[in-house]
Amino acid sequence: MTGKIEAIFVAESKQSRINSVTSAQLEAGRGIIGDRYHTLANQHAEKNINILQNHITLVEKENLDTFLRDHKSHLDYRQFRRNILTSGIDLNALVGKEFTIGTARCHGIELCEPCRSLSHIAHKAVLPGLVDKGGLRAIILDDGTLAIGSDIKESISPVSILNATTKPYDEISAFNLIKSNLKIRSWWLNVMLIFCTFMTFIYMPWDIFIKPLAEDQEVWFGYMFTGWGAKITAFPHWVIYGAGMYGLWTMKSWLHPWAALYIFQIAFSMFLWSFLSGDNTGLMAGAAISVMFLFLAYKFWTSKSVFKN
Repeated sequence: MTGKIEAIFVAESKQSRINSVTSAQLEAGRGIIGDRYHTLANQHAEKNINILQNHITLVEKENLDTFLRDHKSHLDYRQFRRNILTSGIDLNALVGKEFTIGTARCHGIELCEPCRSLSHIAHKAVLPGLVDKGGLRAIILDDGTLAIGSDIKESISPVSILNATTKPYDEISAFNLIKSNLKIRSWWLNVMLIFCTFMTFIYMPWDIFIKPLAEDQEVWFGYMFTGWGAKITAFPHWVIYGAGMYGLWTMKSWLHPWAALYIFQIAFSMFLWSFLSGDNTGLMAGAAISVMFLFLAYKFWTSKSVFKN
């Protein structure tokens, strides 16, 4: 798997203008000399702080071209704030693998997912338009140089990175993947993702398999099921929460309108159930809860643009 370097971009600091260069020098454990990541790595080293696993960022030209065409945009490639523009190679496939770029040896760490800051700087549609297409973060294992037209290719034989000047890849846990994914959506959608994950892996299994039969209750469309009826009708809830977790993690387009409609059903069920109970206090509480769910349904309904995968 071999690709080409189409462009090289550097910036002196996080907020400074991105400049295009024809060649660059890469320093192991630091970054591209003259780039913000290299400067930050040096600052961390001077203060005896762990150097971050983001020496260099890469993005596929093909993905940016598709995004620009789909959104009828004339943005310059540099505005996507990645260091290296590549062509002819699947960067996602380099996560967890070693590769050479020019004469430098690197290791793919994680996908460089778009964040809310990039949506403000470049184009609001990068979320979710470039989710899973935003490029690659990598660490530099050996010094080297690269220039426009240089090759980028996966290493044929794996080489241990234990001698790298940063932490070995074995120490990079799934936490980095989760942290990266949480950057692609707004806070309230992250709350919903965490809630659906909790319901899928903790609450619903406990509710179905451990909770005493005599205590089990499930409400559907305002009607409360108990006992075995509750156990049986809990399975659709389990599937729905699992689908919600997967859909939010990947920002699937089918979440609109189904998430909004399902949450509206919950709001209707809560109000109808409290109304049928005949308890005025319960009715007021049910109405208050219904209003909360109606607002959440409205948020999902009006967020169609973020669900495009």
